[in-house]
Amino acid sequence: MDARLTALYERYRDRAILKGSSALLKPDDARMFAGEIGAVGVVNLIPELWYYIDGDEARGLIEDPAVPELPELARHRGMTRTEPGWVGNLATETAAIAQEYLRHDLPERIAFVSFVLDVPLHETFERYIAEHPLL
Repeated sequence: MDARLTALYERYRDRAILKGSSALLKPDDARMFAGEIGAVGVVNLIPELWYYIDGDEARGLIEDPAVPELPELARHRGMTRTEPGWVGNLATETAAIAQEYLRHDLPERIAFVSFVLDVPLHETFERYIAEHPLL
């Protein structure tokens, strides 16, 4: 695993909780993580949103199925690049899209955010947390 990715995971490890195969971060941490993951060069495929059932923490968390896909988020924020020949940094672009969404359009009920990252399965944040538990 890339040392920069490992260092990033380590910084956020104690802020995340595991729910099934997802590592959940509070929205403020998720915004920062999204920017940092882009700086490391990892493409963020989609943010996943989580909320408490009926707003009741005791009832548990559920994933919000209504989260838009990144291309839709990009169009909504006017962030698409369509000029012929444009080749951008996809990791930086997806990080900016996710950050903008989390900063301006995150539904109020959302308690946690997770991300689907374009990394090999053995390099996911969730796997890192599971293999490196806090002592």
